[in-house]
Amino acid sequence: MSRKKRFISLTNSEISTLEEGRKNGNQYQFRDRCQCLLLSDQGQTTNQLKDIFKVNLRTIYSWFDRWELNGIAGLMNRSGQGRKVKLSLDNEQHVKVLNDLVDDYYHDVERIRDELENKFDLSLSKDTVKRYLKKITFDGVAFDAVQKKDKIQ
Repeated sequence: MSRKKRFISLTNSEISTLEEGRKNGNQYQFRDRCQCLLLSDQGQTTNQLKDIFKVNLRTIYSWFDRWELNGIAGLMNRSGQGRKVKLSLDNEQHVKVLNDLVDDYYHDVERIRDELENKFDLSLSKDTVKRYLKKITFDGVAFDAVQKKDKIQ
C-alpha cells in the first residue's frame, strides 16, 4: 500500500506572491522555500524536491505545513535562529566598558580583550574583539577617542 502523494496547489495570486518572494527575498532559505512551493504546484514530487534542495523529506513537509498554516509569513526565518552574539552594540554596559577601555588602551587589542573577559566572564578571541571594535568605530562611538589620542601624541 503506497502513501498518498502530497502537492501544493496554488492560486494565481499565491503564485505571484511566491515568485516575488523567490526573486526579492532577503534570505536564501526563504527564497528556496518559495521556489519549492512553486515547483510543487508545477507537479514535482516531494522526493524530487528533496533532491533538488538537498534537504530531508520531513523538511519539505514542514515547509508545506508552514505555508498552509501561515501563508508567506510561515516561510520566513523565525527570529532567534543562529548563534547569539557575545558582545552587543545594543547592550549599553558593553558599549560603555568598551569606550572606557578604548580610551585607556586604544592600541592594545590583547589588553582590551583581557579586560572584557574579566569584566563580563566571557571567552573572546582577538578577532572577535577586533570585529566589535570595527563595528563601534564605524558607528562613530569609539572613533572620537582614537582621534583625540592620535592628536595628543
